[in-house]
Amino acid sequence: LMLSAVVQPNQPEHNLEAIAARFGINVIGRHTALGDAILTGEIFLKLIPLLAAQGIKTLKDAREASQQTSYARLHY
Repeated sequence: LMLSAVVQPNQPEHNLEAIAARFGINVIGRHTALGDAILTGEIFLKLIPLLAAQGIKTLKDAREASQQTSYARLHY
């Protein structure tokens, strides 16, 4: 969610379904541990080059960038 907000800050939604739709990823087995894990992994693979294009290449870079999003201030 937070990495999606880093690379696509003007999108209105950053839930798994919305992110998957933007990347053209089919959602299969949603709301199951395996289905959600696979979907999250597929999304992450799509985010890597977009993050790299912004100079975000390490986990530290990603954590720092994600902390700048409005989602970092939410408490659940």
